[in-house]
Amino acid sequence: MTQITNCPNCGASLGAKLAFARMLDCDSCGTTILRDGEALQAAGDHGVMLDAPSLMAVGQTVMIGSKQYTPTGHIRFDYGAGWWDEFWCPASIAGPDGVWISVDEGDYALERKVSKRASPTVPKKLALGTEVMFDNETYMLSETDQATCVAFRGALPEVIALGEQHYYANFTSPKGSLLSLEVWDGGNAWHRGEWIDPWKIKAVT
Repeated sequence: MTQITNCPNCGASLGAKLAFARMLDCDSCGTTILRDGEALQAAGDHGVMLDAPSLMAVGQTVMIGSKQYTPTGHIRFDYGAGWWDEFWCPASIAGPDGVWISVDEGDYALERKVSKRASPTVPKKLALGTEVMFDNETYMLSETDQATCVAFRGALPEVIALGEQHYYANFTSPKGSLLSLEVWDGGNAWHRGEWIDPWKIKAVT
């Protein structure tokens, strides 16, 4: 069977984005497209992404330390008191599994998904001060709340819907390492992260 590589709405070529994305926007008509195996289908609205100051942007390569990252996708989550952004940098550039770079009120963090085999057990209660062990380090829960997806753009490795709610819990180790848990209907995922000094993020021109 021949793989479909064109937008089901306007027919434009989707190019190399299909190699890693499960959800992407057509550059020609803006339609959000879902990929299910070799089948493509048009999805619904992708929300309004209000402009906000950021060192990250879809398609803009940045240098962090000695490595380059080029975000192909952008998700915005609203948690009531504000929002945070998550930028997806695919595996072809960022390593075997790709990375997420999160931006929250000027704070930047680089996060990698933890495999199911290596993931800590999800605590029965997500109360502040709860501890989990991961990679021989103790992490303490420092923040937990609920967030809602309000917009997304570009090519993403997973399917997400406007209005989808995630419960999140952020854990910190005494060394300052980060461990975050996201829980949604039907699943959860752990990510290990590290803070990034914004002054060390340089645009590649």
